[in-house]
Amino acid sequence: MLEVIITSSVLILMVVALRRLLRGRISSRLQYALWLLVAIRLLLPFSLFESPISVLNALPRQSGDWVTVVPTTRPAPSVPAAPLASPSQANPLAIPEPWVDSADGIGPAGIQANQTNPTANIDNTGNTGKAAGYAGAHRGKYGKVVMYLWLGGILISGGIFLTANIRLNRRLRQSRQQIHSTSCPLPVYVAEGLPSPCLYGLGKPSIYLTPASLAGEQRITHVITHELTHYRQGDHIWSLVRALCLCIHWFNPLVWLAVVLSRKDSELACDEGTLRQLGEENRLAYGKTLIDMMTVSPKPTDVFYCATTMTGGKGEITERIKRIAEQPRMLRITVIAVLLIAAVFIAGTFGGAHSETVTGEKISSAEALWEARTNYVGDNSAVGKLIGLLPMPEGVQYDRFKLHTDEQPYDIEIVYSVSSEVLKQYDTEVVRQNNPFRQNALLLLALVDNAEGVRATLTDGQREVGFINGREWADYTVGEDVGNYAKSPEKLQELMRFSSASGTATQVRTHIEGGTLVYDSPGIIIEDIESQSSHGHSFKGKVMLVSDPKRVKLAVTQEIGTAGEKLSDMVDRSGALAGINAGGFYDPNGEGNGAIPDGITVQNGEVVYNNAGDKAVDFVGLDAEGKLIIERMNVNQVKEKNIQEGVTFYPSLVRNGKSAVSGDGGWGIAPRAGIGQRADGTLILLVIDGRDPDWSIGATLRDMMNVFLEYDAVEAVNLDGGSSTVMVYDGKVMNKISNIFGERTIPTGFVVMP
Repeated sequence: MLEVIITSSVLILMVVALRRLLRGRISSRLQYALWLLVAIRLLLPFSLFESPISVLNALPRQSGDWVTVVPTTRPAPSVPAAPLASPSQANPLAIPEPWVDSADGIGPAGIQANQTNPTANIDNTGNTGKAAGYAGAHRGKYGKVVMYLWLGGILISGGIFLTANIRLNRRLRQSRQQIHSTSCPLPVYVAEGLPSPCLYGLGKPSIYLTPASLAGEQRITHVITHELTHYRQGDHIWSLVRALCLCIHWFNPLVWLAVVLSRKDSELACDEGTLRQLGEENRLAYGKTLIDMMTVSPKPTDVFYCATTMTGGKGEITERIKRIAEQPRMLRITVIAVLLIAAVFIAGTFGGAHSETVTGEKISSAEALWEARTNYVGDNSAVGKLIGLLPMPEGVQYDRFKLHTDEQPYDIEIVYSVSSEVLKQYDTEVVRQNNPFRQNALLLLALVDNAEGVRATLTDGQREVGFINGREWADYTVGEDVGNYAKSPEKLQELMRFSSASGTATQVRTHIEGGTLVYDSPGIIIEDIESQSSHGHSFKGKVMLVSDPKRVKLAVTQEIGTAGEKLSDMVDRSGALAGINAGGFYDPNGEGNGAIPDGITVQNGEVVYNNAGDKAVDFVGLDAEGKLIIERMNVNQVKEKNIQEGVTFYPSLVRNGKSAVSGDGGWGIAPRAGIGQRADGTLILLVIDGRDPDWSIGATLRDMMNVFLEYDAVEAVNLDGGSSTVMVYDGKVMNKISNIFGERTIPTGFVVMP
């Protein structure tokens, strides 16, 4: 926020100076257009790029300051760091530890003491960087007070804005009378009690005249043409933008000045456009109309109205009449000069501070990272600074970073260039499971408030290997909201210690094709999938991989036979981490409540429900060893095979690693759920979203089979789908449910225990 305040204030002063310097030498419309830059800067919460001429470069860069300067075009550790373990080293299982404890606090491994000034950055207790850390914590405390004051000011100014416009709207509607004889494309009304004619309304505004403006056809023509010019300029919209800027930056007197001056320039530009419509022969007559109509001085609350007005003080009237009388001409060279100056303004105020390497002698790494934190993943400058402070493994070269903000979930992608040989070394199961980038992901997810994921992509120009970590993974890893570690430099140091010591696994996808890996806990990996159907459409869903099949149990509704239960409630009640829906249920006319499971239901080795009697049913279960059993069995056979958890559903999709589906399966396209197993015992839980043309319309049984085969399933079977399709992890529904009312109550679900 401070960055916006400084850059926007400087920009306002620049525009004010340029406006005064070129008064009468440029067109009023061009002068008015300069305020567009100010409005954008005021509403843009971050810098768009780094700039060597940014006004932020003039600020001091030292420990404790709000700005931290680090490279973004070629990120590297802030100081020489000890090499991280590379995949080519003898022990590929070794996880790099870029952050280590040192006598001077927490910092990148290999930081050397300041040889030229051994007392630099050491307080009188001998602790390096602690004073700065405590100061940072106090700034965080005071920052909350300032934030609450700012929000309070927004509420007050926003209340004034709403009250003023509601009262004006009510007064206009109560007193207006429409005039039908004009050829104006907008509705025209006459209203009592207005200080001047105005244009009011946002969607399709109306023109409101005063009784005094009806004194003669010429005056009516001048006034209506004036307000129509406001409409063509979009001034009814700009009045809202000005009020919005004022509500957000209510504390900044320069913003108030900008609002007042931009309103004046709006009228000057409108006069210029109106005379273009009326013709030069009406210049003096139009000027006389202005003098007659501008009889009321503006009020302070006028800046909050979403309306144009013809009010003005003596100075404003004088300037407008002078402009009308002088007929200023603008030279082409002047236009070019103004455009070049505007480009300089943009480079100086829309860009962040220029990169410089910050060494450990100037600022501790924790302090540097903490100072560079940001609320927005789209803040190109701040994210670049953070990336610049992160270490890199040997053998990789930083290329660029991408901010994926087109749609949620937002994530950060850091692209590294590697040789084909190095890429092969990274593309192994051992190295992928010991992700050398996970420490960096934890830090970025803590420091970039609305980032949902961090990708590290390695490429040799032909192929890619990716390491991706999501916010849910980070929260699970640290046992709380990872963002809590961005509250102060001291908390961030705790995260650095944790990320060095932690051996938590990560989610990985090789050969990235636009998919995003989502969440992970030990032994659980959840991936986004997107694939092409055999029918030509694409579908989306999620795959959950559970390495230990014995962790998967069956959850059953508490009121079996009476009422079903939401899967999220089953997962929570059973103390599980995750789950998907399981078997079918009795659903007459599509109105069942999920109370009565169909066929045979087994939980903890016991048959808890059976409406099939002694008949054989298509059964899906897990035996005592965690092996997935897919067979047609009766209740006695289920007991003989020592089935521990299971439900009734069909058909089979994969048997002995081969396709078990003919054609497209014959079940049409719909939301789907299924369960499969790899040869190593890993269970594959699959959900596919459907019935949403803008997201995913669903999949056939063959589509499901292809997904299971892609994940090396040797056995796989369809589970209940449609509106029952749901996957839950850590208390949250992971997929897009097709039921507009949310989760459906169901009788059973396969859940993953801790």
